[in-house]
Amino acid sequence: DPDIILEQILEFNMTGDVQWVWEPHRAIQPRDQNDDDIVEAECKEHFEGNCRDVFHGNSLWWDTQEAGEGDGIVYYNSRHLDTFWKLDKRSKKVLWGLGRHGNMVCYDINGKQVEMPMSHAHAVVLIRPNEFLAFDNSNAGQKSHPSGAHSHIVLLKVDENAMTARLTRSADVPFSKSMGNAYLLPNDNLLGLSANAKIVTEVDKQNKPVWVFKLDKAIYRIFRMSIVPTVRVHGQHPCTNGSLILELRIWEAYRTAQYTDGEVVVYLDTVRHASAPFRFLPGWAAAPVNITLPKGWSVGGRLLSVEVSNVEGLGVHWPLNITEAGTVEIVYTPLEHFLAGH
Repeated sequence: DPDIILEQILEFNMTGDVQWVWEPHRAIQPRDQNDDDIVEAECKEHFEGNCRDVFHGNSLWWDTQEAGEGDGIVYYNSRHLDTFWKLDKRSKKVLWGLGRHGNMVCYDINGKQVEMPMSHAHAVVLIRPNEFLAFDNSNAGQKSHPSGAHSHIVLLKVDENAMTARLTRSADVPFSKSMGNAYLLPNDNLLGLSANAKIVTEVDKQNKPVWVFKLDKAIYRIFRMSIVPTVRVHGQHPCTNGSLILELRIWEAYRTAQYTDGEVVVYLDTVRHASAPFRFLPGWAAAPVNITLPKGWSVGGRLLSVEVSNVEGLGVHWPLNITEAGTVEIVYTPLEHFLAGH
């Protein structure tokens, strides 16, 4: 049928040679298509009349941490089929699908079984093993509740043994029929782009808006990053020999799909007192890092500080304060201070 748009997913090397090709229509057989998706902007770019944009893939995530059969895992999301699939890259075998054309049993935020937990979603991202973040445009919800429609920032948890998927968090944001993406931030807030509404919304852990930014035009994606890595004291454990194990949680300055190298250093005055290499986690997850401060770390009148850096040389240096209770806390300075004079 010349009026059908199909897709290819290709990997190129640095000289432009094709290394790998996957064609969704050879592995996935859609059973139906929404009539509202027949006429789309992509069709009008190539056809004078109507056409069928069957898949409308809008996001890929290549996970090399799960090896699969050797080349990792690819997650592919189809807007028009309301489904995303897990694909073994080397064998090109589809391992499962989640949504209207998938084989996962899905449950909504209230534990009710549903055919699809998302509708016309964008930007599906693996944030931790078997945990996903997505911008759920919720076009189906707009049809059933046109006057009070919302899109949603959602988190999903997959159980591959039970072949189930559950929404674990869902935050209302202004409705956007198309486009958009989302972030899970280091403070556990959610950030989402409602592209058609020209609004970026951040919600807290209770899903209440804490920041809204209005755009002057619709854009496809936003990118969120920090100026420097984020570090927090998560716990501390005194040892009988006078040393202290400092338990830290560290986030990269931006979201990555891969592990990246970092280093944490504790200084006593200006001398390196202790250090530890570590790896930042993909998906903007917190990396647990333990560092041992040797005996004498709490000697009064001396400056204790912590420095975290990544492979690009982005780093941050915070003073550490010893409280009256003998615990260690980070003394944060507003990041605006780092920009003064630049």
